[in-house]
Amino acid sequence: MKKRFIQIFFILIFCVSNGLAQNREISIQYLQSNLEFLASDELEGREVTTRGEKIASLFIAQELKKYGIKPFGDNGSFYQNFNLMVITNDKNNTVLKIENGKDNNEELKFNDEFLLSKSPMPHELYSNKKYKVVFAGFGVESDRDNYSSYKNIDVSGKIVVVLPGTPLESQNHFGLMALKKLKENIASQKGAAAIIHLLGTETALKWPMIKFYMTSPTFKLENEFESPNKKNIPSIIVSNKGAEKIFINELLTYDKIDSVFKVDGIKACFELDKEIYLSYDFIKEIKPARNVVGILEGTDDILKQEFVTIGAHYDHLGAYNGNVFNGADDNGSGTVSVLELARLLAIEKTNKRSIVFAFHTGEEKGLLGAKYLTEHSDNLIKNAVVNINLDMIGRESIDTIFSVGSGRISSELLSLIEEINSQTVNFVLDYKFDQPNDPQNIYNRSDHKHYADKGIPVVFFFDEMNEDYHKPTDTIEKINFNKIYKVTELSKAIVNKIANLNHKLKTDNNNELNKDRTEGKIEKAN
Repeated sequence: MKKRFIQIFFILIFCVSNGLAQNREISIQYLQSNLEFLASDELEGREVTTRGEKIASLFIAQELKKYGIKPFGDNGSFYQNFNLMVITNDKNNTVLKIENGKDNNEELKFNDEFLLSKSPMPHELYSNKKYKVVFAGFGVESDRDNYSSYKNIDVSGKIVVVLPGTPLESQNHFGLMALKKLKENIASQKGAAAIIHLLGTETALKWPMIKFYMTSPTFKLENEFESPNKKNIPSIIVSNKGAEKIFINELLTYDKIDSVFKVDGIKACFELDKEIYLSYDFIKEIKPARNVVGILEGTDDILKQEFVTIGAHYDHLGAYNGNVFNGADDNGSGTVSVLELARLLAIEKTNKRSIVFAFHTGEEKGLLGAKYLTEHSDNLIKNAVVNINLDMIGRESIDTIFSVGSGRISSELLSLIEEINSQTVNFVLDYKFDQPNDPQNIYNRSDHKHYADKGIPVVFFFDEMNEDYHKPTDTIEKINFNKIYKVTELSKAIVNKIANLNHKLKTDNNNELNKDRTEGKIEKAN
């Protein structure tokens, strides 16, 4: 009898294990087939307001319906529709002309030798005018370091030309864009009429990427678009070829500037012996965009009025110069994981609270879809108990995932995730992006930010793939579907736990929680 019992026991263990393996294989098949479509060339990079975005939204809605998820968008549909203001440079009316009072004036070629930023948009009052030009070194200053690039130079009403980077240790933690913005603010405060950013030797290698970003359209929510404030001075980037033309026959030629400033970054500032005529205009269009939102209603008559939200952005960068930015990891991986969560949770249907699946668009253009959703879904946001955000989860180590923000608003959420993780997939949870002064500012760079701004506890799972980030090489053959499956399993367990808690997650707004977990340390749940 005992022997028979042991045999039955092992048969049951085998059947359960075999069933789990089959379920895993089925999930991976769904993940792979869905991503093969979403990251295909046919969707043209899924850029917001484009044909590719619309096809992707139709596909996501169709899958949700197939799984038994109900619409939770506008007018009984899966779609939350809104308009975006799309802004592009008017290349035929954007001019930068170098004038030296002689016959050899030269006009730089827009998009090849200079670029004009659209974010923020410069005010029109600076356009169609001629300006004196001042070279201001690195264009930075700091009371703490007793350093100013603007000593003994007057830039009021003039165009300021600045080098990339900074000589100050106190500013070295700034990212490229943050430092650029800092220099623009300083120049504006000094009364400059515009700022020209030089590339330098090292940054020149990034010219193709800089050109891609700055020539791409800028997007704003239609209801938030306003005419630019007059304090927004024009921000211009010139290529090395353009810089050579600006500095020809000057005190320092462009090829000598780098070496001079490595020795002395202050004394070499000077006013150029030429003027620059600047003129510009922009093309503005209203275009439609859409989030995709579905709901799995809760089983408890009272708790179903509260919402566990889980989301991913499904848009990417589109196509450029014949290259499709497929965005397999960013963020096809998170999108197919949320789709698979919807399928699995709809089968189980054990959730007392309702579960909302939100597929945001416009993340790549400034978290626009998430911002619109959180500003225009009053009942959902008022009653949301958590937001789980999956953005890039299919690359890098299969054993590690970055967990961002889980303790910022709710220490209970952080503890709950660690406990569930140790009981399920046992990831190494890396908290380095919870550093208070994270130089990459990752916490504020994905959709969960707008939920957190509403006081909703959040967690953001992220793989920090850098090799192919925002490149056409972010393609499906590099995806680790076993890792996506692990993130999906962890997320499902978290969703189920929170959906069935007898209380809302406690919020304590304790931003000090992660101090012991930071400074690059990796914490593993035990």
